[in-house]
Amino acid sequence: MAITQTSIIGKRRRRITPREAARLQSFPDDFKIHNDSRVAYKQFGNAVNVEVVKYLASELLKINYNAKLKMEKIQKESFITTELSQQNHLSCLTMSSCLNVIKVGAR
Repeated sequence: MAITQTSIIGKRRRRITPREAARLQSFPDDFKIHNDSRVAYKQFGNAVNVEVVKYLASELLKINYNAKLKMEKIQKESFITTELSQQNHLSCLTMSSCLNVIKVGAR
């Protein structure tokens, strides 16, 4: 819905002013608004709210950072598991070799 079509319902039904539209889009109060209301409404209607973008970007960065930490933890656990598995495999080979030597010596 366009800003010019947005109405405020209360005791007195009215449209938002260009200044209110500017505030909704996080423009500072000292921002100079175009004299023609249609131009001002179009300007604020096409604007990107910087505060919303900052918020969304920070939340996405948090999500990305947390996902990276989880991935590093998984990789570390996987590395430890793989390393332990390899050590156990070597232990089994060593044990197997020892048993074979014992078997050969017993013959």
